[in-house]
Formats: sequence, structure tokens, C-alpha cells
Amino acid sequence: MKFLLFAGLLLAGAGSAAQSTEQTPVSTDNPRRTPLDRQIDSLVTDFLRKHKTVGLSIGILRGDSTFYFNYGETAKGNGQLPARSTLYEIGSISKTFTATLLADAARRGRIDMNAPVNNFLPDSLPILQKNGKRVTLTMLANHTSGLPRLPTNLFTSTAALVNPYREYDRRKLFAYLMKAELAREPGKEVEYSNLGAGLLGTLLENGLNSDYEELLQKRIAGPLGMKSTALTLNDEQKRRFAQGHDGGGKAASSWEFLALAGAGGIRSTTEDMLQYLRAELGDGPRTLVRAMQLTQEKTATQGDRAIGLGWFWNVKNPQPWYWHNGGTGGFSTFAAFNLRRKTALVVLTNSQIQSDPLSLSLLSALETP
Repeated sequence: MKFLLFAGLLLAGAGSAAQSTEQTPVSTDNPRRTPLDRQIDSLVTDFLRKHKTVGLSIGILRGDSTFYFNYGETAKGNGQLPARSTLYEIGSISKTFTATLLADAARRGRIDMNAPVNNFLPDSLPILQKNGKRVTLTMLANHTSGLPRLPTNLFTSTAALVNPYREYDRRKLFAYLMKAELAREPGKEVEYSNLGAGLLGTLLENGLNSDYEELLQKRIAGPLGMKSTALTLNDEQKRRFAQGHDGGGKAASSWEFLALAGAGGIRSTTEDMLQYLRAELGDGPRTLVRAMQLTQEKTATQGDRAIGLGWFWNVKNPQPWYWHNGGTGGFSTFAAFNLRRKTALVVLTNSQIQSDPLSLSLLSALETP
């Protein structure tokens, strides 16, 4: 799992976990009635007391049953408990949505997944290649493009230090691509790239003549009834948007995206995310489910780790969890589903502190009958 813990740098919630010895009660709506309730409560309260995570929301899907557990506060000191309708930045989990949009377009015959990326870029840009091997759309989705984690021209202003993607538009993206050099031949090795996933979102806009937000709503959020999943929030959604916090517990700026929205720009809730993961498990509109199944097919490996389009899993596990985590300046998130167990988990937190240790413990708990 460590591959993505810090792999996104600006999209994987860096920062060491600060310790706390406080034993104050943690606010929660967990009824603590069933063995699962109590096991989750033990894991979460231990995590919250050790780290400066302000609040979190958990969604669990088991067969036809859904469970929601909320802890802490939507903003430090406000006393407001999060809910299944609380919005969080989901960070790099957005990459799985971008990959799904690619798979959906491919299944509908709108885009060839193996097409070179330059087919969707201005003719003025040089061919993105190395040793004669061109970068394709699939390589952007499975992190084998050879592109670096981040573009070198990302930090061009003071504002970029706290909201790094807000000013990164097409002009800056194309300026980078004009001089881009690949670290290795495309398709050979997996190297996590926020730049690659963000570029894929822009190329889908070009190829489908629609902006990323519209594609998200029309092809995924709308069909699944995910009414609180978006890049740009309306006034009502803004009132449900949790305040993010940095690794020290201080309020952090939200992150807005332009040209690299496909890498990490989506906001969502545990309720909506369980709808998304339910479809990943096969329960959803037929066309969308088939596209999602395409993202679950292995396209590359790195050791014991396999990657489809967006999703990662352990190839040696006969009942693997497909997973992706995420992080921004004030949020840390995790999503996973298990096809054989018909189980899914989403963990959304409003703190930069890594939620992966808690998430992995929760996955272990869900493997218990």
C-alpha cells in the first residue's frame, strides 16, 4: 500500500502524524450496538486520539446493507458532527473517475484507449515519445507514461503554495508539454503521476468536446444519482463542505483545479461514494458498470501490485481489494471494494494526516464474517 501513501506529493496528503495524549471523548453517531459497530469505534477512537485528525466519515457496503459512521467535527472547534451528506475533497480518488470516463468513452466507440495522446493535443506540440514509443491514453491512466509526478512549472506564484492547482490552466500545461522529456520509454514501468492523470482529463475534454465537470455529471454522477459529487459546489453544497486542516490541525485552504482536474479535483460524500462503489461491484446502469469492469482489468504490474485503469490491487491475493487513496492540503481519503466479498469501504477525513493506517485496519475488520 505504501506506493501511494506519499506518491502524489500534493495529492497524497504528506505530513507526519502528530501525537496527542488527550483522552477527551470523541463525538460520534456510532450506536456501538453490534460487534462491527464496536470494532469500528475502537479503531477510529484510537486513531483520532493518536493523531490531530479533526473529523471523519466512514461508509461501508456489505451486500445490500449500508452503514455510516461519523466522528469528530466538520471544522475544528465548531462542535458539528459530520454526516453522510458532508462533502470532502477526495483528492486522487478522482483518478478512478477519470479512468472510468476513458473506459466509458472507449466502450461507446468515442475514443480509442490506445491512441497516442498527441491525437488530442494541438499540432504545435511535439510528439510525446521516447525511443520512438509514443505515450497513449491508457498509459496516462495506468501511470506508465514516463511523465513525472508533477509538472516543473506548477509553482509559479505564492498562491500555488496553498492552492497549487488553482492557476494551472491549459496555457501552462501546454507550455510544459512543449519542453517535456520522458524519464523512460512509455509503457515500461509504473511511476505514479498526477500530471499524467490530469492530462488525461484534459484530453478527454478535447476528444469528447465537453468539459470535465460536464462529463463527470453526465456519464457518472447523474446516472448513479450522486447529487453531491462535483468539482464546483453550489451554495447549498458549500454549506455542507467540511473545513480541511493541515497536519498540525490548522485550517487549510481548499484546492481548486483547472487543467489538471482529472488528477484530484472532485468533492463528494460517503453516501455518494458508496453509490459509486456499489456500481464498481456490478450494481448500476449496465453501460456504466461495463465501463467500470474495464477499469478493473489488469494493464500493468509492479511487483505484487497490479493496476487496471486507476485502481490498484494485490495480484497474489485471491480475494483482492481494489483500492485508491487520496489527499489534498486539508483532506485524506481512501476507497476500496472487494468483488468476491461484495463489500466496499470509503473513509473521508478533513485532515491532511494520512488515513491509510485506519483504512487498512478497517479492511481487516471487514474480512471477518
